[in-house]
Amino acid sequence: MTEKQVLKLTSPIPLSVNHYLGTRAILKNGREVLSNIISTQIELHKKFGGVVPEIASRHHTKNIGLVLDEALEEANIKLEDLSAIA
Repeated sequence: MTEKQVLKLTSPIPLSVNHYLGTRAILKNGREVLSNIISTQIELHKKFGGVVPEIASRHHTKNIGLVLDEALEEANIKLEDLSAIA
């Protein structure tokens, strides 16, 4: 059994998605951060003086796949290794 298979069997690895801040984090055992990717929208909304929900929604939809791929790559795991998405 490889180290990766042992990790999958013994350690829950959830993906945490915070859409408001645009962060995606992958944790091991709820303590060790395997990746923490931030896709900020600050500059996008600055000219409006605050968050515009429709623009934020489109930005999230456009970028979530790219950010998820980056988070998985940084954590050196595959999507099927995740135990949960929250």
